[in-house]
Amino acid sequence: MKNLLLIFLLVAFVLPVVGQVDSVNIKKKDAFKNQLDLDVEFLGLSVGYKKRVYKNWFVGGRTGGGLSYVRIYFQSDYSEVTFETTHFQLFSQYSIQQKILIESGLRYSLLWDGDSSFNVVSGTLSIYFGLKKVQVGVRIGFSHIDEENAYLNSLLILKIPLKKW
Repeated sequence: MKNLLLIFLLVAFVLPVVGQVDSVNIKKKDAFKNQLDLDVEFLGLSVGYKKRVYKNWFVGGRTGGGLSYVRIYFQSDYSEVTFETTHFQLFSQYSIQQKILIESGLRYSLLWDGDSSFNVVSGTLSIYFGLKKVQVGVRIGFSHIDEENAYLNSLLILKIPLKKW
């Protein structure tokens, strides 16, 4: 009985000290595959959908409306106050550690300058910086309007994730 108790105590105290530790590496799964976003601009809203295509790469589309402020810079001069009433955009997006989002794509916009409206197709580049639950960013567009090269920019954009799955 003494020997059995001695063996039991020896196993109980020594085994945890010299025992093998499990070293199984579990690969972290991507947080989400699809996402719906709400973009809030000055007097305008957009709803966007993006799909993960590879680790940090996404593709998607966005549509919206309102009176989003847009400033157009021509090579010769800049425009008066212009508003984007509706838009549709296709984009690709790269995420750097969920803190910085770089987005580029094509954007079709209907612009209104108070007197008339006109259509613009532009290439866009957007940069967003992540806070806790939202991202804040700006957008720059490059287009050709009235026989001149033009650069369009927006005020701050607030991107709010609505649903991830």
